Amino acid sequence: MPSLKDELEKAMKNGYERSHRKTEFISHEVLKGPIDSNKLQQSLRKDFRKVYSRNASNTDLQKLVSYVRKFATKLYAVLLLVDKSERIIQLLQSNPPITDEIFDAIENDFGPFCHQSYLQNSQHFEDVADDFFEKQWCIPPIFNDKSHQRFPVTHLRFPFICEPKPYPEQGSWGVVSRVTVATGHLKTAYHVPVSFKQSLPRMIWFWARS
Repeated sequence: MPSLKDELEKAMKNGYERSHRKTEFISHEVLKGPIDSNKLQQSLRKDFRKVYSRNASNTDLQKLVSYVRKFATKLYAVLLLVDKSERIIQLLQSNPPITDEIFDAIENDFGPFCHQSYLQNSQHFEDVADDFFEKQWCIPPIFNDKSHQRFPVTHLRFPFICEPKPYPEQGSWGVVSRVTVATGHLKTAYHVPVSFKQSLPRMIWFWARS
């Protein structure tokens, strides 16, 4: 039977292809919806047994499932991708608990995402800092056209469901393209066309088209 990690990797989709970068991604729609609750339970049950060397009670298991669903869906998915899913237990038991909020960080005007400096200096992540940093991009961030967001373009996987198309009607400098962002990756949007501009190797802007 396929594991939850297998299901996540199977859910990766590729809206466009580039020879010089990875473009497959897992959408937030997948994380918040179709992930099988039974598989999540089974995965967390194995994690609990690995940490405590005993089976979780139904109460403990339901609390874990509920907490992951509400506060740590992306965190748990990335831990699965780096083969450290059992670490979710100690993260949720930390004071304060470590949740998906780690992906909301802004550092040196870059973000929101989980930064390498945080991972390298955290006792919970230092041994998997590089791998965790890379795998987080398999689940792209949520774009918000009402705030200024900057991402490292060498790592970012764009949640585009189609090939970017030139959009020369907009912009007097830089390269402007028109794209469609996957559901759940643009606030209040549903497959709404947006434009993005890359003007420098490390800078990208997004805005919704009316």
